[in-house]
Amino acid sequence: VLQVGNSLRTLDLTNNKIVEVPQEVGTIVNMQRLVLAGNLIENIPANIGYLRNLKILTLDRNRITVLPEELGSLSNLQQLTVSQNSLLCLPKSVGDLCNMLLLNVSDNKLNALPESIGGCKSLEELQANGKTRLFLQYY
Repeated sequence: VLQVGNSLRTLDLTNNKIVEVPQEVGTIVNMQRLVLAGNLIENIPANIGYLRNLKILTLDRNRITVLPEELGSLSNLQQLTVSQNSLLCLPKSVGDLCNMLLLNVSDNKLNALPESIGGCKSLEELQANGKTRLFLQYY
């Protein structure tokens, strides 16, 4: 059980062998930075969408295969890093992340990005290195 106050702005649980994201994380509505890198996480709960103040979400080095559509509710998200996972696709709602500056999907199993990625008007940096094999179309 994770019990923290609503004033918490950063939660870093890197390298803790966490298997699932504590449901309580979705209640920390003032959080701006969530780091869950280097764990054993396979699924991200839908209640992640409640973290409307989140600016940085770091999910590198886990076992994630899919991200929830609710990710698109993170309207203030600026950095999303999910490198070294097993992602097969990104949710269409990723295109709703209009303030996202950085997206890192390196070392995943992605073959394509959703067309909705065009909605990320602020995107400055897309990292898709390593095992990720993307076919990109330029318009």
